[in-house]
Amino acid sequence: MKHFKEIATAGFLALILILSACRKENGIPQWDSELLLPIAHSTLNVENIVGDSNMVVQGDNSVSLVFKFPFYEVTLRDLVPPYSLPYDVTFKLDSLELPDQVTNQSISLGQIALNAGTTGALIILANGGSIPIPKIDNLPSSSFDIDAAEYFENLTLKNGTMELRLDNGLPIDIENVSYKISNKVAGDVLIEDMVASIPAGGSSIKTDDISGKTIESLITAELITFETSGSGGTPVYIDTSDALDIVVTIKDLNIFEATTIWPAQDLINDTIDAAFDTGGENELTYSIISGGDISFKVFSTIEDSLYLTYRLPKTVKNGQEFQFNYILPPAPANGSSSQEQTFDFIGYEMDLTGQNGDTTNAIFEIIVARIDSTGKLVHLSLEDSLRFAVNLEDITLRYAEGSLASDTVMVDVTEDVSAFKKIVGGSLDLNEASATVEVLNYAGATARVIVNEIEAKNSRDGSSLILNLPYYQYDIDRADWKANPEDIIPEKVELNLDQSNSNIEEFFELLPDQVKLNADVFFNPDGGSSTESDFMWDDKGVQADLMFELPLNLIASQLRLRDTSSFSLGGSDEINRIQGGQLIVHLDNGFPIEAMIDLILLDEDGLELGPLISNNMIATGHTNSTGVVEQPTSTELTIELNKDLIAHLLEAKFIKTEVEFSTIPNNEHLTIYNNYTIDLHIKGDLEYRLN
Repeated sequence: MKHFKEIATAGFLALILILSACRKENGIPQWDSELLLPIAHSTLNVENIVGDSNMVVQGDNSVSLVFKFPFYEVTLRDLVPPYSLPYDVTFKLDSLELPDQVTNQSISLGQIALNAGTTGALIILANGGSIPIPKIDNLPSSSFDIDAAEYFENLTLKNGTMELRLDNGLPIDIENVSYKISNKVAGDVLIEDMVASIPAGGSSIKTDDISGKTIESLITAELITFETSGSGGTPVYIDTSDALDIVVTIKDLNIFEATTIWPAQDLINDTIDAAFDTGGENELTYSIISGGDISFKVFSTIEDSLYLTYRLPKTVKNGQEFQFNYILPPAPANGSSSQEQTFDFIGYEMDLTGQNGDTTNAIFEIIVARIDSTGKLVHLSLEDSLRFAVNLEDITLRYAEGSLASDTVMVDVTEDVSAFKKIVGGSLDLNEASATVEVLNYAGATARVIVNEIEAKNSRDGSSLILNLPYYQYDIDRADWKANPEDIIPEKVELNLDQSNSNIEEFFELLPDQVKLNADVFFNPDGGSSTESDFMWDDKGVQADLMFELPLNLIASQLRLRDTSSFSLGGSDEINRIQGGQLIVHLDNGFPIEAMIDLILLDEDGLELGPLISNNMIATGHTNSTGVVEQPTSTELTIELNKDLIAHLLEAKFIKTEVEFSTIPNNEHLTIYNNYTIDLHIKGDLEYRLN
């Protein structure tokens, strides 16, 4: 049919070219002329009609039609559907660290003597000499301020200690030293304690817990009372610059909240094995990503620049691990700062064994949030938070390794069958037919295919037929691993069908335009390999094909075929010069088939304009007693070219062909041979207006 339409179209175009060559010069009067012109000639055989890719010529020159119909393919996407892995976590600051805060103050012997009356005056006069120092009771209090405003405004401690060190540089022992340290403004006491005795040249260290307390930048240290038993009558050298040194250290600080100059530190340093759902019982250890994105959303209430690092140490591309670095601006007071970003994730290779390499379906992640030392006072609190939302979106896999699940992949598909899609009616009786069901396994895992049902459907008349099979279960070994999926040689099983073990003839005589398959596919039905990882490439799974061969030894009864194809004679006005006449199609039919032909012109919307050929019968070739055509039969078809048809030819954008075939005699199986031909001649007997 296709060649007939091509020849017809080419014939019209050739006709236009011939007539164009007959045109006279402008200005010469018009006249009509009758022309008898050959337009086209062709010889069609079976190869022209069905195509050489679907035809096999046997040794006796008989012809079989061969088709390969892909049933189904179970791919990696069926085992591991596209997935998303949202990871949304809010971090509270586990700890805020500050270095030890140390301040020093001294009370000299001279300062003590100034408040010790007559004894004190004698000590001052003896400076540089030696005298005995008597017992002195109830020395007056002494206080001093410790100003840390250069370092912080206030500290609220989660944990911490305050250490008071007293180094006695005086020439005499001191006793019963009571002291307290308080916030200067609020006046609340941070610590209050007593030291019984500090020998001359000795030291005392007292440590107090100040967890949960708030420390102002200005604190007061006070020696409330202290006394000395003197030198016991023994002269001692007097140096009024000798002193009692007081060292206050705030240390082991774990801050709940503070406005301070923070040192560089990691506020968050978290390692995570993020598990994802593979959609079944697959336990994957490695994969290559073929599609998807990774997106980030970060929200922070931290009033300092935040240096963010997100790493996937075991996810690499071109040898480089995936890493996202960003500096998040400081949040405004009582507000937050944020950032969003998305990256293409295609081509990354993922080790899915987690941080320690001892798990499956896990992505090892590291999240670090760091502040740097800026030298500026910044307010931070353990109530501050960082929300970190990571999402692997619509991830598809190019390749996967691990243990493929023994879950069932259910196949329930209906596929179109192109071999019979142009048949719209009639019946076909085959003398024989055969088919092969071939199941191929490209995966690195054993497979079991259980065919529940194969059903042929003819949607034109609503008929259907279940294909009977000699067995329904197919077990297939695993394929050997190859770095290039194109190099994988699949393991396969085949089931050959003919009329002795199935109803394959009736299956195809139904003229199905659809085949429905219901099957279950299992990987590792008896457990996976203990020595090798399973593997699968995305386009190399388990596939099944139905290959069938139909020898053209048949009975066709009113077998009706329909096809539509493009048709256009272009915009030339040469065809408008045709005033009338005929197109004459002469066919010598060497096939044992008679055919009724209709050619219908359609407009651009597919609506019928009118027939080009209608209900024209092509007579069958003359056969001998064995059903072999010995002599072709001639048939002549005439197409009347009137104005309406010419207008339709110009308007037509498609041509619909309907052919009804019947083998003659109609009760015998006839064999179609490769040397059968239809010889086609087209000529025009035309009335043409010349200028």
